[in-house]
Amino acid sequence: MILFFLIGFLLGTILPNVLWKTKTGQEAAASLYFLTTFMDTGISGKEYLLEILKVRGSYLVLCVLCGFSIFGVPLSVVSSCISGLQTGAVLSVSVLQFGLTGGLVGLGFLMPQYLVYVPVWLMIMEEIYRKSREIWVKDGMLSVRFREYCLRTAVLSLAYFLGILLECYVNPMLVEKMTEVLKLF
Repeated sequence: MILFFLIGFLLGTILPNVLWKTKTGQEAAASLYFLTTFMDTGISGKEYLLEILKVRGSYLVLCVLCGFSIFGVPLSVVSSCISGLQTGAVLSVSVLQFGLTGGLVGLGFLMPQYLVYVPVWLMIMEEIYRKSREIWVKDGMLSVRFREYCLRTAVLSLAYFLGILLECYVNPMLVEKMTEVLKLF
């Protein structure tokens, strides 16, 4: 899965550069939208946690359930690529919009939660890939790995929840401090 993440990351860093050059002299609306997606949404605390849980948690549950079907293999590959694409695009657009200072803020948007999200997400995608592949080769849904799959995805989901907590409570403070110090916004 790391290979697919890296391919997505590479595309995420290249595509904004190519698109940026075609729009010389214009504000790239997509880049501003992309950056504001990671900015303060006006909600905080428990509301923000519930919003993150709704977005990230629901997708996680859907992915884990897809591991019990033939859809898990393509879903895990595509999700790994998209995760890399999003990460690369945030960093690339940050640098393109605001220079090297923007690159630091782009890192701030992703830290510290992405230190947890990326490895845990890739491990979850690997588990989904393996379980779904068992079904593809007709080992059946209730193979020996069923209990192992459920246990691993449950533990990894708890680790993913740690990333959600970091995104909710630590990241906003970090981004606020970085933007104050760098006087970017």
